Amino acid sequence: MDEPLPRRRGRSAPVPRRRFRLRDELPDDRARAGRRPRARGARARDAGRRRDPPPLPGLPRHVRGALPAALAAALPAAVRARLPAGARQADGGSRHDPVHHEGPRRADPAGAFIAEAGAPAADRGPRSGGVRRGAGAAPGRVFVVEGEAVCAGALPRGDEREPLRVRRGEGNEGPAVSRLRVLITGATGFLGAHVTRALLDQEARLTLLARPSSELGRLFRVAGTRLDRTELRRVDLGAAEAVRAEMSRAQPEVVIHLAADARARAPEDEVEAMRALHVGVTRGLAEASIELGARLVVVSTSDVYGKLPSPHDAEGEVAPRTPYARTKAEADAMVLGPLRDQGLSAVVLRPYLVYGPGAQPRQLLPALIAACLAGRDFPMTDGLQRRDFVYVGDVARAVALAATAPDAVGRVIDLCTGVPRQVADVVRLVVDRIQPAHGGPVLGATARPADEPEAHYGDPAPAEARLGWKPEVSLEEGIDRTIEAAREERSK
Repeated sequence: MDEPLPRRRGRSAPVPRRRFRLRDELPDDRARAGRRPRARGARARDAGRRRDPPPLPGLPRHVRGALPAALAAALPAAVRARLPAGARQADGGSRHDPVHHEGPRRADPAGAFIAEAGAPAADRGPRSGGVRRGAGAAPGRVFVVEGEAVCAGALPRGDEREPLRVRRGEGNEGPAVSRLRVLITGATGFLGAHVTRALLDQEARLTLLARPSSELGRLFRVAGTRLDRTELRRVDLGAAEAVRAEMSRAQPEVVIHLAADARARAPEDEVEAMRALHVGVTRGLAEASIELGARLVVVSTSDVYGKLPSPHDAEGEVAPRTPYARTKAEADAMVLGPLRDQGLSAVVLRPYLVYGPGAQPRQLLPALIAACLAGRDFPMTDGLQRRDFVYVGDVARAVALAATAPDAVGRVIDLCTGVPRQVADVVRLVVDRIQPAHGGPVLGATARPADEPEAHYGDPAPAEARLGWKPEVSLEEGIDRTIEAAREERSK
């Protein structure tokens, strides 16, 4: 029993004497250690107390520490130039690397390794095939770039945005998108990034083919931390054998072809290269899809209708006016003609005027919004032409549905609202929301091209019947989302 100490001045109760053993009274193994063994989990708790490294300049605040070399090399040149010398991490073998808290690797069909949460570092495998991560990144989220895994925790986040859910209508209950092996070309583009995000929301297993010159910034901004179970392969799409080899390796069940050169008025000396991309690459993907038994979803354009009367008939004639539209129309006819006769299972989608966050800066709405936010004048036509504006999230949902909808095979489907809006009215919606103090649109400052149609819109009924799809985001809500995204991007 503890012996009480004499009462101390100012204390009303005795202080008990704490019993302890001297070091030479400890068991031999603990005496040799020279200290008490640490409690279970103490090392992990200490690791959790480490301070995150400071944010990297030129990137969002949550992007901290060293970036993997593959990711740093993929950043836009303007951002990469602002990175400090130590911002790239050549290998991920640091003792403090959070990958040691990752789980066992499992091989996906494409041959990449995905880290699962909750297993020791020993399960990681050799360094050559291990996961490379940036410091401070969240575990369990991996994005594979050319066989080299990059932590998606160090990328701009997309979890705050509402997920895109694929909804099917009656009579179109195709196979579940979850775990479907999908190969996508053009995933780094405007629509491609949103399609990637929509399919990741459905837990599809994605392989993304991108040209060596493609930048990944838009894809990271749109899809964010959803880029798990995803492999990006850099490949020249014009090299048919290389594309065929990638498809043979990935073994996709669905191929979504989005890669395109969307310049309406390309120089004459570049028309042949545009045709090689739109026709030649499509042919190569189609022939490989026939061999693999995969469905091919070709995203075309409503520009193939030219100045035909609206609403357009997707099963009717086309009248392309530009090299872009002509080469797209040629690819559509090839897919639904001779290649279909050879056993190709294909769907052709023709979206109308797609808008939303991440659109090309040269397009009408992004250029107008940027000018209004910057207080610059925006010269434009009189705006009396009518167009069918469809939100990019709705189009991405339709593409995801086309991957499995049984009634879509062998069909051309227009993706539109069927409600044409005068361009000048849409411009006023933007101005009313931004209220620029200076600058803004200058209607009638430029002349309209003589071959431009007065009205251009489609019929959404076939899409609802064959895909179970109809647009859900109103023009007003879509403009609000686009302006909000532009403001966020401008504030970075």
